[in-house]
This record gives sequence, C-alpha cells and structure tokens, in this order.
Amino acid sequence: IPNIFDKNVKMFFCRFSDPIYVKLTKIDVLVKVADSTNVDLIVGELHEYCNDIEQDLVRRAVKAIGQVVCKVERVAKKGVEALKEHITHEAGSESALQEAVIVTCKIFRKYPKKFEALIKDICGQMKRINEPESKWAFIWILGEFAEKIDDVEDLLEYFIESFTDETVSVCLQILTAAVNPTWEWTLPP
Repeated sequence: IPNIFDKNVKMFFCRFSDPIYVKLTKIDVLVKVADSTNVDLIVGELHEYCNDIEQDLVRRAVKAIGQVVCKVERVAKKGVEALKEHITHEAGSESALQEAVIVTCKIFRKYPKKFEALIKDICGQMKRINEPESKWAFIWILGEFAEKIDDVEDLLEYFIESFTDETVSVCLQILTAAVNPTWEWTLPP
C-alpha cells in the first residue's frame, strides 16, 4: 500500500527512552518511508540525531541522511547542508565526520558536478579523517576531482607517506588516485 505512513511518519521518530537497537531500526524505517511529501521532516529529524552521544546512532543518522538525499533529489540541497555542518564543525563528533565523508562520496556519484563546493570543506578536514573507509572515500574524492583541488598532490602525498601502514583498500585507492592522467608528477631524486 503506497504512502501508508504519510500521516504517521512521526511514529518512527526516536524517543529518548528507546533502546539503541530500536532507535537504529527506526532510522532504517525512516529511510524506507521517505518520499517527496515527508522528506523535509525526516531529514530534519535525522539531523537532530547527529548530535546524540551514542556514536552508533550518530553514524546511522548521518548515513541515513545520505541515503535519503540519494533517494529523493528534492531534499538534496538541505541534506548536503546538514552534512556540511558535520564536516566543518571542528568540535563535532568524529564519528559524524567520518561517516559524512563516506556519504559525500556517494552523493558525488549520484549527483555529479552538483555539490562540488563540499570538496574544499572535506579537504580542510583531511587530518581528522582517520578511519579506513573514510580515508578511502576521501582519496577517491582527491582522484576524482584532482583538477578542482589546488594542492591535490600534497594532500595525496600525506597518505602516500603512510602507505605501508594503510589497509589494502586504502592502498588500492591511493594507487588509483595517483595514476590520474591529468596529474604531472615529479619523482624525487
């Protein structure tokens, strides 16, 4: 039955007293029921969860914002603005930043050339990006948008220096980004 929850979407909003597993399930349901009629309400609610102390909830909320943005284009700008807050907020949750970088990578794929202003914000947080999956996403962004990033070689060099300490997926992404045909590398003597 389409739109069965149109008038009752708030019943899936998390309550303070809900156990974490219920909250995570409610977030998954919110993503599933999101459509053009309720998406603003849902993104607003998910954005609130991004400030919680429970880091699993924060991660799931950030991921859910990205899923909703990719699902309903009409809310893309609002969702990206919410993600930008978590990317640029220096005192914000590390978990929110890591997940926001991953989600941004997916949004760039869904909406090419639409939200490229985020690239500069993400590059400004490079030293805070420290989890393998978020590093992978950031390095993908470096390789994909190399011509739009002024100091891209220096940014990639930062990860090349720790190449042997990185996970296999991060190493492969570094190699992929490094062979970008638009770059002119100068090899050290």
